Amino acid sequence: MWKLRKKLQGILAGEEGAIVKDPGGKVSVALVYPNRYSVGMGNLAVHSLYRIINERSDMLCERFFLPDPSDMKEHLRSKTGLLSLESQRPLSEFDCIAFSVSFENDLMNIIPILSLGRLEHRREARASNAPVLVAGGAAATINQSPFSPIFDSTIPGEFEAFADELPEIILKKDFSPRRRHLENLDSFDCESVIEAPKAQFGEMHLMELQRGCPRGCKFCATPSIYSPFRERSVEKIISMIERAKTRKKRFGLIGSDVLSHRNFSDIAAKIHEIGGKFSPSSIRADAITPEIAAILARSSHKSSAIGVEAARESLRNTLGKGLSDAMIFSAAENLASAGIMGIRLYFMIGLPGEDDGDILAIPEFAKRIRDTMAKFRPKAPSAGSVEVTISPFIPKPGTKMASSKFEGIAEIKRRFKLLRSAAGRMPWLKLGFDSPESAACEAFLATAGKEAIEFLETAFETGTPKAAIKKHAPWLL
Repeated sequence: MWKLRKKLQGILAGEEGAIVKDPGGKVSVALVYPNRYSVGMGNLAVHSLYRIINERSDMLCERFFLPDPSDMKEHLRSKTGLLSLESQRPLSEFDCIAFSVSFENDLMNIIPILSLGRLEHRREARASNAPVLVAGGAAATINQSPFSPIFDSTIPGEFEAFADELPEIILKKDFSPRRRHLENLDSFDCESVIEAPKAQFGEMHLMELQRGCPRGCKFCATPSIYSPFRERSVEKIISMIERAKTRKKRFGLIGSDVLSHRNFSDIAAKIHEIGGKFSPSSIRADAITPEIAAILARSSHKSSAIGVEAARESLRNTLGKGLSDAMIFSAAENLASAGIMGIRLYFMIGLPGEDDGDILAIPEFAKRIRDTMAKFRPKAPSAGSVEVTISPFIPKPGTKMASSKFEGIAEIKRRFKLLRSAAGRMPWLKLGFDSPESAACEAFLATAGKEAIEFLETAFETGTPKAAIKKHAPWLL
């Protein structure tokens, strides 16, 4: 046990901003992010929940994460239960255990976490005096059904909108509130609360500029989860920059369409004025004007990422993406003109209406991008390299493509193989593929009902999601 405690204490000592409270007389909340520490601390939901709860004098909040593989082995070897980061208290000693679940596949980490915490994962099997289990987050908002056999309550929507009802709201069992959203983003500063250098994006101070999305992409669940689209005011964002500038000089700007924020140029200018730099969480090609490209270059961007989704414009048009070939190639030209010569293109495979011609068009599209950029800086050392990342299409509830089909693991692998073969003539093209098995699990959990509990149990018992797919969702193979 001492090895695990020592590691947690070392992580805590390396952070800035963590809160450790005396537990006496307070409602204790275990905030669980069902993934590794490095992933969880790169998620602004963890920071916001931690702040909201700990700002109250009658409550305390401590963090739990899925242990790293080496730590998991030590837990099992030493028979040590899951411990909090702040005080190393066992999970089962808290009044409420609140899971923030952003992604469907993190559902598969819930049973391992509860098992390590010495708690029954099925709701009806837990004792009446067990901690109250509450779930929230994007995955719990888009489909609450897989959560109901495990959790006492599920809170859909944005937790900030429920903050005034603490602590009662998280101690209720069978609580099913209607989804809520924060009316005005300026009423709550959503930013890094704890500076965690060992986290993903740990070198940056994260700040939310926008929530929701104004675009109409038919495959994307963001508008459904975070509707309506809202922006934080430039005044509020600048105050957040001023407050953080003594701790960090690199800022992670979070939003679905960051470059199109109505005051983006002013925000970037403020960051540069204090000697800082920024990285946007997402970039749309139609927002990359020559002026925007120059701003990105000033923040030392050497590469940029663009979501293309489909190489043929005709297929892309069916997605509601609103990006023509001309817009994408114009963006590439503007980036190259500003000296940003690296580019990563994101595509989906398995889209409705897709044929092999659409797959074969991907490397050709990448070549056209490379040739376009090389025209502007032909001697640039990175001009000959383009990265392409391929993700399987996954239908999501609440989208216009919710009723579409997931193609299945075997078919996705066939299309991957076809793409690899077509790209073989282009040694400069770097290809990356998301796991078809992982995509199949996500597709199942995104739309599953209460029967998902059996899928999760099989994945836990066998240690492999593929066994759960084979047993409970063979149509995805």
